[in-house]
Amino acid sequence: MPFARNFSLRWHTNYIKSSVQCAAIKRSTMKTEAQQIISTHVSWAVAAGLLPVPLLDFGLVTAVQLDMVHQLCSAYGVSYTQSEAKTRVIAVMGGMTPRLMSSVIKVLPVIGTLGGLVAMPVLSGASTYAVGQTLAKHFEEGGNLENFEISKFTEFYRQMQAKGKDLSQLFADQMRAGRDMATLADIERLHNEGIISNEEYDNIKKRWNDKAKITIVID
Repeated sequence: MPFARNFSLRWHTNYIKSSVQCAAIKRSTMKTEAQQIISTHVSWAVAAGLLPVPLLDFGLVTAVQLDMVHQLCSAYGVSYTQSEAKTRVIAVMGGMTPRLMSSVIKVLPVIGTLGGLVAMPVLSGASTYAVGQTLAKHFEEGGNLENFEISKFTEFYRQMQAKGKDLSQLFADQMRAGRDMATLADIERLHNEGIISNEEYDNIKKRWNDKAKITIVID
């Protein structure tokens, strides 16, 4: 009987260890996937911010962030619906944007239209990064869209804004390395991923081409 008791104890101990290890691996996998989702959408948001189409970039950034939230929910197994809870989350996050814009403008010596072209990619990317990291942290702690409260993550959100500005600036510099603005390839990528509708895609191309014609005439 002592042998049976020892065997049973070892079995339970090994089972617990195995369960803990599986849970740790699962958490690590989810976190890795979440970081990939966030990084991808930050790059999309920066590309949207580089578009030479007034006001259009704001709509695209919102669409990018909504898609990111959807994918994060999928990665963490959190329910995602067109509910009041989701609308509240996006509204609260959007309310943080003016604060971020103020901080960006303070550190960038830009004005007018030029200021918008320089600041918007960083603003768009940093906002997206902060939204993604904050929601990922909330989901990792067992939360969902229904019980999310931005007031509990105010300091964390601000820290993520700062990190997001650095990452977004890096993405923006890389995108500008070979060109002054985002190209149609960036727009096509967003379109292929379903972020931009067919109608929006056609409208962007038309306005892009019109701008290109005007630029050629001026040059």
